[in-house]
Amino acid sequence: MSAPVYNTNLHAAAYEATYRKATFFGSNGAVPSITTVALAATYTGLCLYNPAGTGVNLVVGNVGYSFLVAFPAAATVGLMVGYASAGVVTAVAAASPGASSNIGTGATAGGKCALSATLVGTPVLHTVFGAGLTGAITTTPQNMTVFDMGGSLILPPGAYAAIYTSTASGAASLAASFQWEEVPV
Repeated sequence: MSAPVYNTNLHAAAYEATYRKATFFGSNGAVPSITTVALAATYTGLCLYNPAGTGVNLVVGNVGYSFLVAFPAAATVGLMVGYASAGVVTAVAAASPGASSNIGTGATAGGKCALSATLVGTPVLHTVFGAGLTGAITTTPQNMTVFDMGGSLILPPGAYAAIYTSTASGAASLAASFQWEEVPV
């Protein structure tokens, strides 16, 4: 009879990729924004995109979002995705457009976060996170929500993911972030 074998991680799940300078983050920082209605190609909110020709896939780990002002009308909140071989070509960089999660190393992100973009291809709703409600935030509090995608969404060069709301969010209310790993194609 042989002794049982136990296998466990020595470090946290994302440690190795972060140590190799392959994980990145981006956010709209201190610049909350209003979101575009539904699957519009002229987008505002927070969009993570992989420019054509980067040579890496963006493997989405976490998506964080919070709405600081009540919605004018109830909304579905989620993540929409799309793809076109030429990629997103018109975008306004976010406050934190993409930086290494291995802080201070100077690693450069291939993926980019934008506050607004002209989306190409036809966006589709990928994941529903929850609801944006109309009650005052003092009566219907919503804390920051971090959704663990667990690597289940891969954005090849030319693809994008963006925070989705079925109605426009309250004025200057979206605070959001993306965390991703970059893996050679």
